Amino acid sequence: MTQQLGSDIYSHSPIKMRREQSQVEMFSEVWIGMAEIKTTKNNDLHGEISGGYMQVAAIADDAREYRVLVANYLGWLDFEIVDLSEIEPLTTRLINHEIDTVLSENLNEIGNEHDVAIGTLNTFSN
Repeated sequence: MTQQLGSDIYSHSPIKMRREQSQVEMFSEVWIGMAEIKTTKNNDLHGEISGGYMQVAAIADDAREYRVLVANYLGWLDFEIVDLSEIEPLTTRLINHEIDTVLSENLNEIGNEHDVAIGTLNTFSN
């Protein structure tokens, strides 16, 4: 089962996903990873799915900052991270792999409006 999370979710985020120009350092880059998630009780999908996974990208200085940004953003969406793996710079990933089509489209917003972009949520059934 695949769940589309529209790009409109970005416009309502209370978490500051946009950095001021002066805060973006030269060494910040887009990082990507695979998030395995489960829903929390407040999530609209809770009870319909037991969990899922999605590719997530974020502008970060390193893998540590990437983990924090992704955890904060997915927490705001009422997802709990079970595992966050395959973390690497996007430029490295693109050498040997393709990325999710939805994530690719959402990357257009990264850096301009947001520091985090998500791909298609592939779900596990209850």
